[in-house]
Amino acid sequence: MITEDISLKSFFAALLTPIVQSAVQAEFDRRPFPSASNQSTPRSNRIGGTELVKELTGYSDSTIYNKVSKNEIPVHSREGGKLLFSEEQLREWISQGRPKNQELTQSVDSFLGSRKRRTAA
Repeated sequence: MITEDISLKSFFAALLTPIVQSAVQAEFDRRPFPSASNQSTPRSNRIGGTELVKELTGYSDSTIYNKVSKNEIPVHSREGGKLLFSEEQLREWISQGRPKNQELTQSVDSFLGSRKRRTAA
């Protein structure tokens, strides 16, 4: 009985192995793999609370709330008193970096309207 089980297993293994290998090879041939140069990683757009911001920036809760109150960090929405952040918006904000001095000056000038800044001579 045991020898019959072993021989039956080896018979099916010998019969099925080439069939499975052929099917797998045909599937590999049918679906070309993208090359590393044009392979793009899908962007994740998770929505989350302060934990998401902590994960991406390393900021503490107090720093996050401070930046939100000063409109320095993008907030996806404020639902029921809870802040929600978009990972995509946060990554874009991080990649933009800190504003340059000239950009800040232009921002202040446009905010103040037609007032001209006085320069010391």
